[in-house]
Amino acid sequence: MKRLFTLATAWSGGDFELDIFWKNACETSVKGALVALWDYPALDGCWLKENVEPAGQPRVSADWNSESVPTLYGVATLPDKTQCACRSTIVNDNGGSWLNLGLPLGSLSQFYPVGGYPFEKADVSWINPLSEWLAEIARSIFAKYPFDCGTVGFEVCGETVCESEIPKERSCGFLRNEKGKLIWYPPTSY
Repeated sequence: MKRLFTLATAWSGGDFELDIFWKNACETSVKGALVALWDYPALDGCWLKENVEPAGQPRVSADWNSESVPTLYGVATLPDKTQCACRSTIVNDNGGSWLNLGLPLGSLSQFYPVGGYPFEKADVSWINPLSEWLAEIARSIFAKYPFDCGTVGFEVCGETVCESEIPKERSCGFLRNEKGKLIWYPPTSY
C-alpha cells in the first residue's frame, strides 16, 4: 500500500468534511452512526494512529463501548478511485452531538488541484464531485440513523441549518431532515 498516513502533508491544511448533527440523539444512535460510517464500502478503517501506516498497526472496531470515542483514522476511496487519508470524530456538547468525517486537504492535494483553497484562488473542479460523494455517505447513515441536519465543505463543523433558512449563495452544502426525508442543498459558489 502506498504511503497515505505518513506523508509530511497528509494531515495538514484543514479538512474538507461531512458533519452530521443530532439535537437530541441518544449515545447509542451516534455510536451506531459511527459504525455505519465506517461500514460504508468506500471507507477502510479503523486505526488509532495517524503517524503509522495502516499496514504497521492493528485495525480496531468503530464499535466503542466506552464513553469516550477516540479519533479514528482510515483510507477513503474517492469517486475517481484515488485513495486519501481520512478521520472521524464524535463531538458532544450542550447543543447536541456531531459525527464528523474529515478528508485532510494535505492528503487530497496528492490527487486534486487543491492549491491554497479556500484562502487563495484555486481550481475547484474537485469540490462538486467530492461534495456529492460525502452527501451520499450521509444518505446511507440517515437510512439507519436519521439525523437533524448536516454540512459538507471546508471546516464546517458547527454550521447548522436545522431550522434556519438555507442561504441561496453558499460555499458549503447542507443536508436537512425535512419531515423524515433527507434533502441535499449542494454548494452554489466556491
